[in-house]
Amino acid sequence: MFIFAHIFAGSVFGLVLGKFLRDTRIIPICIVSSVLSDLIDKSLGYILFPDVLGPSRTYFHALLAVMVITALALLAWRLWSSILIFMVAMTVLLHQLIDGMWHEPVTWLYPLLGPFQPYRDSNYFYTYFWLEISSPSEWVFLFATLGVLSLVYVDHVTLQVPPWISRLRKPAWYAMLLLLVVLGSYSLCSGTTGNGNLMTPYNTHENNMMIGIVALTGFCTLVVFLFVTSPPGSLKKQLQNLIRLC
Repeated sequence: MFIFAHIFAGSVFGLVLGKFLRDTRIIPICIVSSVLSDLIDKSLGYILFPDVLGPSRTYFHALLAVMVITALALLAWRLWSSILIFMVAMTVLLHQLIDGMWHEPVTWLYPLLGPFQPYRDSNYFYTYFWLEISSPSEWVFLFATLGVLSLVYVDHVTLQVPPWISRLRKPAWYAMLLLLVVLGSYSLCSGTTGNGNLMTPYNTHENNMMIGIVALTGFCTLVVFLFVTSPPGSLKKQLQNLIRLC
């Protein structure tokens, strides 16, 4: 799964937790934690130990990493009554689930089933980069992530913005929701039927299904969040606009 899919999932997860716990600090923590596994494992395998690990999924794609972070979170909660590290553990686990790590039991259950099975690819970074920027699904997830951040933080920005930008905010939100539901439905259909997916270069059943699940789960969560956080008088109007859009 590509980086912006993970970031979008982390932003939505952080949005829900931040709303429930009334702490917006959780959102950037979840966003960073959503790509922490790739940042650490790729740095270890591609930069520090390329001849040993390679650009593989290793330590931070294993449940052992979640257990260690959870232990640190318990310690932080005991010493400072802070639950923020729990958010890191939960988001790292979310990253592993989105990656479908149960398909790689040697890595996910490390060290129970033996050592990692690394692969080596000297062109991995360039291949990954071009796949990233050429994937329409990644642009949709990037657009949706910016929408999540605007929902939370735009009212805290003190800079003056032109009126036309403010007027574009609501249409952009509806466009984002439409793109998410189209991407999610199309990817689920592709994964179910086995047909090719033009919105992602990874035409595998598991990848298409997971992209569909992430996109549609994000869509449903954002719609519910909009309705819950909106003033009572505007719910009917927003629902009418959403139905008209669809």
